[in-house]
Amino acid sequence: MKTVANYLIIITVLVISITGCKSAAEKNEKAQSELNAAEADLNDAQNKANEAEQNLLESTAWLEFERNANLTISANEAQIAELRVKMSKSGRTFDTLYAKNIDRLEEENRNMRLRIEAYKKSQSGWENFKLEFDRDMDSLGRALKDLTVDNKK
Repeated sequence: MKTVANYLIIITVLVISITGCKSAAEKNEKAQSELNAAEADLNDAQNKANEAEQNLLESTAWLEFERNANLTISANEAQIAELRVKMSKSGRTFDTLYAKNIDRLEEENRNMRLRIEAYKKSQSGWENFKLEFDRDMDSLGRALKDLTVDNKK
């Protein structure tokens, strides 16, 4: 009888050990899956924070860019108006080509203002817009300067 009791005790200990080990493995798997889910949530939160920070930086950069562009456009408008006044007050006769150049530059300047307004509504492709706009604004500035230099000769 003692032998049977000993066997039962040994079998019970083995069953509990096996069940206990399996339970620990299950607990480990559950903990691992919870850890993976937490890491995924952390990555999502970090990505959202980075995106929010980037949007803020782009928004700040856009506002500064828009302010500077509008100042430059206004300065161009003043310079164009000055050229028109000089043309009308001048004792010498300006040719129609000169007047057409002023009209063309005025139209380009107006288009630059419209481009700023259009981008403000869409706000897509910031880097490309900025590069193209700066290039076109520089070109317009050089054309105005060249026309002013030609006017002084």
